[in-house]
Amino acid sequence: MPEHRDATMTITYDNQINLYTMGQPDPSSNGWLVSNWAAGQTSSMNWESDNVRRTSTGAIELVLDKSAAGATRPYAGGEIQSDASATTGTFAWHAQAPVMQAGAVFGLFTYRADWQNQPWTEFDFEFVGADTTKVQLNIHMENAAGQHVSLAEKKGVPIIVNLGFDAAQGVHDYRVVVAATGATFLVDGKVVGVYGAADMPQGVWQLGPMKSYVDLWCAQGLDSWTGTWAGGSTPLVARLDGVELREGDLTAAALAQPLPAGADDCANLLNGTDGADLIDGKGGNDTIHGGAGHDSLHGGAGDDHIGLDAGNDLIDGGSGSDWLDIGASGASVDLAIIGAQATGSGSDTITGIENVLGGAGADRITGDDSANRLIGNDGADTLTGRGGADVIDGGAGDDNLTGGLGNDLLSGGAGQDFLRLDGGDDFMDGGDGVDTLFYSGSSALTVNLSLTSAQITGSGTDTLRGIENATGGSGADRLTGSAAGNVLNGAAGADTLTGGAGRDVLQGGADHDRDVFVFNAVADSAVGTARDVVRDFTVGLDDIDLRGIDANTALAGDQAFGFAGGTAAAHAVWFTLSGGAFVLSGDVTGDARADFQIGLTGVAALMASDILL
Repeated sequence: MPEHRDATMTITYDNQINLYTMGQPDPSSNGWLVSNWAAGQTSSMNWESDNVRRTSTGAIELVLDKSAAGATRPYAGGEIQSDASATTGTFAWHAQAPVMQAGAVFGLFTYRADWQNQPWTEFDFEFVGADTTKVQLNIHMENAAGQHVSLAEKKGVPIIVNLGFDAAQGVHDYRVVVAATGATFLVDGKVVGVYGAADMPQGVWQLGPMKSYVDLWCAQGLDSWTGTWAGGSTPLVARLDGVELREGDLTAAALAQPLPAGADDCANLLNGTDGADLIDGKGGNDTIHGGAGHDSLHGGAGDDHIGLDAGNDLIDGGSGSDWLDIGASGASVDLAIIGAQATGSGSDTITGIENVLGGAGADRITGDDSANRLIGNDGADTLTGRGGADVIDGGAGDDNLTGGLGNDLLSGGAGQDFLRLDGGDDFMDGGDGVDTLFYSGSSALTVNLSLTSAQITGSGTDTLRGIENATGGSGADRLTGSAAGNVLNGAAGADTLTGGAGRDVLQGGADHDRDVFVFNAVADSAVGTARDVVRDFTVGLDDIDLRGIDANTALAGDQAFGFAGGTAAAHAVWFTLSGGAFVLSGDVTGDARADFQIGLTGVAALMASDILL
């Protein structure tokens, strides 16, 4: 076995990789199956046994190139998987990445040994796209409901490590040490990531037997997470000099230790103690946790993640696009405050931070006038962007999101969220749950919840999706619902509310302005308990507008309704009051039976002048 040494740890490899294909006898030791079937993750290529070859020195090469004439798919890639498996232990690869291009992926990873019956468990090193100076880390698992969760999902961004070298220019060691409570990723013996249940969505940490895999493949010929794969005249070739699969849950003493607080310009993982620590990440994309104690944490250059831990800390992200990671408990963070602020973890001073990642609690996160990314994760969070073009994601929980004055992107995620329309040209997606658009301005607001393209709202040119309810401001607002059951509240001002299809609740507001409730089709309000309800209708002031409905469908043109008071009549509207329920009914077929109904609360009678017939 060749041996590789550096300042951190000693690494050994087995370069006697015994390859075989399906149908051939398994080797007696260190067998690796060569895939020879259609690739499942893409429709653009097949795994071909000819795309895995051994060099004269005994190294293994994986090739990605165009398929031979007559193949069922245009491209062919190479993949191998170990016969051996382990639930905990060390999985290592001594490898050289190919000279990559957009759309290509070179993976060194573990994957569930029984892909048909085991829950998904996977630990990844992946070179994605053309840049081989960076590698992407990820962990995939399943929660108790059988749903896929990932490390990148919890972090809100891909986990990218700047290697400090070009992985296509030489052979390097990549390994993941999987333990019962966490996993450590290392490159050339240096820790580049340590993760456990606290880093995964819903605290999932589920292990099972895993095999070791190496593959080289291309994505669909479309824009995707890898970039656009366009093929090429020159094959991509990756090299594998050796592998290791060592079973067993290692103790902490057996693992390579993180770099000390005096870090370098690579991507470092830096952990403090319970004392007053001074940690400087210098260059690179660092992950820094001070632990308990009154710490001074400096990210330096690079895109850093700094944890908000216990104690009265001084946190300085430095240059780059830096993240503050709140962790499990709820916290209050305002990036615009200069000086100490009560965060819930202590009295902390926060500078040089552009982005905040919330935790499982009900976080209150406020940005500054730059472009911020604010991610709530779990809990009922309040996220406010201020100025700048912000990206705000509530995650799970019933969240309250405000973009501020920039051109913002707001995503409610799961839960019943409030999304505030507050200047700028915004993109708002309520996500799952019943979500509400809220506006507090004095200018007239015009919103149509059935439109998915950009619309001029009076607050900006905004795109609204996945939003069921809307509340206007103090101006003369025009609110229009969608096919869902909407709640439209005009608030102050002389408002015009159109529910459209679905069981809608329309409320003009508690002011004394003239509100108009519009019904343009019989289908806008059903007969019976599924009918729309108009709240706070003021007799003699507000109007029910039925002019969009033809009162006699047997005649050409658009006929006006008659008003029949409290008696049913053909091609007319009338009202009834029974058991405290006031209902306005209308007939369009001529049988004096209700074809649509509208409920009104707090009303005892209507006059003809209350209805635009």
